Amino acid sequence: MREGRCLCGAVRFAADGEPKWTSYCHCQSCRRHTGAPVSAYAGFEAAKVRFTGDLSTSDSSPGVRRGFCGRCGSTLT
Repeated sequence: MREGRCLCGAVRFAADGEPKWTSYCHCQSCRRHTGAPVSAYAGFEAAKVRFTGDLSTSDSSPGVRRGFCGRCGSTLT
């Protein structure tokens, strides 16, 4: 199991099992979302991921919804 949280702890997550995929992205959208030159991602089956707290979302581009903590702004999904 992998667990994590946002900076302030208002949103937490847990993912069971191994990721289905991992990747790095350096597209303009990901760079702007994270404020970093590259982002690392791990994809899990949706049924194996749980969030607690109030995950805020934004539709950043067609077909892409990004999740973040509405309190501290930490990037989460």
